[in-house]
Amino acid sequence: MAERSSSEKPTYNNEKGKNGSDYEVNHAVDPVGEEYVVERKLQRQLKNRHIAMISIGGVIGTGLFLGTANSLRSGGPIGLLLGYIVVGSICYSVMVSLGEMIAYLPIPGGHIKLAERFVDPAFSFTMGWNYWYNWTIILPAELAAAAVLINYWMHERINDALWISICLIVVVVINMLGAGVYGECEFIFASIKVITITGLIILGIVLDLGGGPNHDRLGFRYWKNPGPFVQFFGIAGAKGQFLGWWSVMTQAAFSFIGTEIVAIAAGEAKNPRRNLPKAIRRVYIRILLFYIGGTLIIGLLVPSNHPDLNLDTGDAAASPFVIAIQTAGIKGLPSVINAALLTSAWSAASSDLYTSSRALYGLALAGNAPKVFAKVSKSGLPYVSVIFCSLFSALAYMSVSSGAGKVFNWFANMTSVAGLMTWFGISFTYIRFYAGMKAQGIDRSKLPFASKLQPFAAWYAMIFCLLICFFSGWKVFLKGNWAVDTFVTNYIPLVLFPILYIGAKFVHRQPMHKPHEMDFYSGIAEIEADTYDEPPPKNAWEKFWSISCLRAAIESISKSDEIGLFRNLVSSLLQHEQITTTVAKAKETARLAEKVISLAKKGTLPARQDAEAFLLNPHSILDKLFTTYRNRYLQRPGGYTRILKYGHRQGDHAPKAILQLVDGPRDLKLQMAARAVGRETASSFVVNEPGRGLRERTKWAVDKALKFSGQEGKERLEKIAQAHANKLLAEPRTSSGLSDRSLPASERGNRRIRAGERLTGMSTSATGLGLAKGTLGKKPAPRVPGFWYKGWQQKVGLPAPSA
Repeated sequence: MAERSSSEKPTYNNEKGKNGSDYEVNHAVDPVGEEYVVERKLQRQLKNRHIAMISIGGVIGTGLFLGTANSLRSGGPIGLLLGYIVVGSICYSVMVSLGEMIAYLPIPGGHIKLAERFVDPAFSFTMGWNYWYNWTIILPAELAAAAVLINYWMHERINDALWISICLIVVVVINMLGAGVYGECEFIFASIKVITITGLIILGIVLDLGGGPNHDRLGFRYWKNPGPFVQFFGIAGAKGQFLGWWSVMTQAAFSFIGTEIVAIAAGEAKNPRRNLPKAIRRVYIRILLFYIGGTLIIGLLVPSNHPDLNLDTGDAAASPFVIAIQTAGIKGLPSVINAALLTSAWSAASSDLYTSSRALYGLALAGNAPKVFAKVSKSGLPYVSVIFCSLFSALAYMSVSSGAGKVFNWFANMTSVAGLMTWFGISFTYIRFYAGMKAQGIDRSKLPFASKLQPFAAWYAMIFCLLICFFSGWKVFLKGNWAVDTFVTNYIPLVLFPILYIGAKFVHRQPMHKPHEMDFYSGIAEIEADTYDEPPPKNAWEKFWSISCLRAAIESISKSDEIGLFRNLVSSLLQHEQITTTVAKAKETARLAEKVISLAKKGTLPARQDAEAFLLNPHSILDKLFTTYRNRYLQRPGGYTRILKYGHRQGDHAPKAILQLVDGPRDLKLQMAARAVGRETASSFVVNEPGRGLRERTKWAVDKALKFSGQEGKERLEKIAQAHANKLLAEPRTSSGLSDRSLPASERGNRRIRAGERLTGMSTSATGLGLAKGTLGKKPAPRVPGFWYKGWQQKVGLPAPSA
């Protein structure tokens, strides 16, 4: 492989590859005709509906259906509702912070990689391992919860290990089949969960109003007796009620943890710039309808002193929804609801393994974990990470000796604190992101998603996450209430976070990124190239889904978003001189790029100010624009850009194109013409006609490529053509393809050459190919008839050129 200079960058290519995959092994041609290959990476297999359903119901699971039992028992109906409202507001603040960053930079690794960009590598290391720990620990919690739910049907208790094993096998198989299968399964499971919780809320309203078999109108009966709050641990007065409400906070956090999974899915989401902002905006639906509405109904239907709310018994009747249905006297329905709750535990466990494996994959990519975890299969599956993370699910077998309900509480506490520390990290990263945007003069209103609550929402979430973590295990300090298991499970994650950060600081020894030095532009061209409008619904079901969950069949981008998109593309084109995108975007980008270069050709101060105002990253482009590009195009009336079409993208079938500045360091038109010259010259040697010359079509292509390149371009074309011809002549497999197909097969066989054989008259210099003997100096062949038709002349405003 020939070496490339550091100034030459590969073609951006984030289009869909062969066989329906969502990435393509990136082949980029260097100036001497060699190729280099980018290694495998995650594929974008998660569709719009997958992302939509993951954001709405992906992690609705045992925290809401089962964990609310402890919350109601500790805080009472009002304490339960207020606790979920407060934690829900924190969750929403975190999500709008994360949404603004991840919609702008939907990169693999999510908020972990964002922390590396906007804080420092040590903070990214800490965030990554804390997040991996969080989702690795929650997996056995969900499996233990599944065992609790299954035992509801068992009149004679069966060992929990059997149910845990069955659930574990299903979860691992789903994840080993790849992100596409996971997305489909999660879509089905999450749909069941959304339908279930919606049905339970409606049923709860009916039962509360007396519509059950016993026609008992409950109203707000349980808010009066046993009361709206619980005197926590028998502590009298407002103090006991406050402590009861505060105890709900940590338990409620377990229900909300996982909302940020949308960020981890960003690296495998199709059309992320369109789909992720929609998913972020739907979070409030999930918070208000499912969590706030669900806890309100639970507080109305179940008294806080009900004996079945004690999870330590390991009985499935501990689910408040099942208790309410049993109390209402509805036969058969509890089993149906319990089965639906079981699918939610299954679904949540599948999401847990997906997220933990992708977090570990992101750590390996960043160099914060062994590189073996970055291994990806041909289908884009990080199989080593999936297998390794699944091994920790064996912790669920602790329930065999301690009881599934108690083990569920242990892991729920550990997950809640680790999840809150993740939220703290996301909020802190956003505060740094906000400072960088402000320092570099980037207009947030032009971003794909921006919240008017910032930066106050991020500060609010960060402070409250720390407070809840610090006081999560306070009850163990009450007299006579010391419990080692409660203390350890609440405070281990809180201690690990600063230890990891301090240790990583000693290793990396890098200060925090200064706001004016933060990188807001790397990878933007690839992201923009992968952005496209969603196709309209094809049938009645898709139309219904679009209206019910996506709120619009086709949601076109706003004018400000469109301007920001093309500013990004123009900035990337001027910086790298070549990008890959769709034909439609390439045409608009070319028009705007030529306007910016025209400003540079003027060279006046107002023109410089206009160009600086338009470019998204003027600091690294402006000097190049007013020196290199100005000199290159000063004598040209136009035609600074070139669009090369190459096939269609799967999914939306959008035509793809390479957009490049002509006469740049990597001129594809010149390279393609040179390779054609090299091939024809080599072919002439194979058929023993070294003076045959070039085809008229090739002469025309050479003339176009060299029109403004001068002697330097001619010499470069000769060099590439010589190298390509020598390469073809040295490969026996290609020699047969170079022969003239008009000759008989026997004659072609006689004229083949052996690998490495030097033919008579063949030279290693450029003149040996006849390129310097007038071949390139001849007039090109007439243009293709009909190319300069009248409509085209009117469109571009130029007369048809003469031959």
